[in-house]
Amino acid sequence: MRSMDRYGLPWDAPVELHIAYEDEAKEYLKSKAVEVT
Repeated sequence: MRSMDRYGLPWDAPVELHIAYEDEAKEYLKSKAVEVT
């Protein structure tokens, strides 16, 4: 995956995907998260 290479994550890193509206996403991004576009 491109995001794994871009952020230097190992292939077995736990990944959670959250699909949210922009205003909801701002709350997720306040925590330790990586935004993948």
